[in-house]
Amino acid sequence: MFQYKSTLFVNIKIADVNCGIGSFSMAAQALGAKCVFACEDNKFAGKVYQDNFGVTPVNDIQSIDPEEIPEHDILTGTLPYDSFALRSAGLNAGNKGIFLKLLEIIQAKHPKAVFLETVNSPSKVYGEAIMNTVKKAVSKCGYKVYASELNASDYGIPQQRKRLYIVAFRKDLGVKNYIFPKPVALQKYVKDILEPEENIDEKKYVYDPGFVCKGNPDYYSHSPVKLGIIGKGGQGERVYSINATAITITAKSGGKFRNTGGYYINGKLRRLTVRECARLMGFPDSFQLNCSETQAYKLLGNSVVVDVIEYILISMAETLKKVDAI
Repeated sequence: MFQYKSTLFVNIKIADVNCGIGSFSMAAQALGAKCVFACEDNKFAGKVYQDNFGVTPVNDIQSIDPEEIPEHDILTGTLPYDSFALRSAGLNAGNKGIFLKLLEIIQAKHPKAVFLETVNSPSKVYGEAIMNTVKKAVSKCGYKVYASELNASDYGIPQQRKRLYIVAFRKDLGVKNYIFPKPVALQKYVKDILEPEENIDEKKYVYDPGFVCKGNPDYYSHSPVKLGIIGKGGQGERVYSINATAITITAKSGGKFRNTGGYYINGKLRRLTVRECARLMGFPDSFQLNCSETQAYKLLGNSVVVDVIEYILISMAETLKKVDAI
């Protein structure tokens, strides 16, 4: 998490729907905002959120009565990918109807702004469908909507992680234009987020006498650099350089290097630790992950990079200040 402390949002209240382990809340609080409501169906994510923020999220999104949610200035939320892409971006999508519930909350509470995140589709057709569906639906609620795909490696975090971000402002506020934050120079690589070698559990290492390093491990890059494979070279069997950015941390990938990919470190091969993954998601070392290691990897793989959220919130604050909305 980049060290930016501010009072930009000192009087701003946030409601966080499908909050996960708290990326939105952590970024918002760093800017002085207060989270007045959170909900999360996943019990493990809810426990981690409670441990770190002292608030127990409502654990059944569909049970929420929008009218009973406290008044707030910004509504944040993460939209499950398959709610859209697997159903041609239909609003009657599954995953417990999270997007429909978000729309209900928007219509009931009319916050000044809405800030959403989701996985974009690798298919251009589906990607456009996701963006157009969200923009059209939120716009109908009385908002001017902006959307863009941003990569975490363009905002100080050495991880290749592209996500679709949607920012909307209530039309009566008079916001004429919004520009997503400009990229910042990447100053860290995977090697800079690694834990000391003496702290690494032996189980994280993978010994494969057949591995051949085919790339240059000393080459610096702002994109992942593949050095070789083990086994058949599946998603969890690829080895990358630490003098580059990490591949996307995932919640479900298998293989010897499941969730994180493999890295060539001091002549050895290993997957990343939970703490290293947390750092690649922008969480400080003080962030508690009091759950099993398996669950921790899943929760981080489903999370949102804190730094990207914070940069966007800063740009939203600057936009709202121009129209005297904060």
